[in-house]
Amino acid sequence: MTVQELNALLKWFNEPNPTQGRVDKKRNRLKKLLDNGKAAPIFSPWTEREELELAQLKTEPISIQDTAIGRLQSILKREIIATFKAIAKEEKAAFLKELQDDAVKEQEGAKDEQEALI
Repeated sequence: MTVQELNALLKWFNEPNPTQGRVDKKRNRLKKLLDNGKAAPIFSPWTEREELELAQLKTEPISIQDTAIGRLQSILKREIIATFKAIAKEEKAAFLKELQDDAVKEQEGAKDEQEALI
């Protein structure tokens, strides 16, 4: 039995910390559960309505903003803008010049790559 299978079974039996511990200890925990005759929880059967909801969710497009990474990116962007607004004019000017210099270097690098392909 694989570690993932053991984890799933221990979780199914509502065991605390099913993913923690070594494989041999997990096997022993599962064996004790089965030897003691503990029944696994009974779950209600999957309904047709749930199947339709799942099918609908599978067809809906997911954008990056719908994910934790997307939400984190939005937060970081707002923090960057707030930080930029709080710095002195001289620092802003130096930062903008640095960004422009980086953009020019990127464009030159892209041109070089394009020329190398030709």
